[in-house]
Amino acid sequence: METAIQYNQTAGRSGIIIALGVLSVLFMGPLTGVPGWIMATQDLRDVGRSFLPPSEQTPLRWGRALSILGTFFSPIWLFMYAVLAFVIIMMLMTMTVVIFS
Repeated sequence: METAIQYNQTAGRSGIIIALGVLSVLFMGPLTGVPGWIMATQDLRDVGRSFLPPSEQTPLRWGRALSILGTFFSPIWLFMYAVLAFVIIMMLMTMTVVIFS
């Protein structure tokens, strides 16, 4: 006789985890990457313990991967934003000197 596994349907957070991962890759870095990483790891552990359905595993892995990437690439983004801000400030200063001279 087979027994049906009862999954906790309220604990599936894969959509939130993917959203946190995407936000961390785009511009938030560790602010959303670290919580997404932690939540995905906890939920993947619950999938292994059969608390969550196995169908949650793939989105959770994607969300964790995006969160990790966003967390580790955030210094590169910050450097690029700083360079961009520096270039814009220099251009504005050059335009100001040209206009007022």
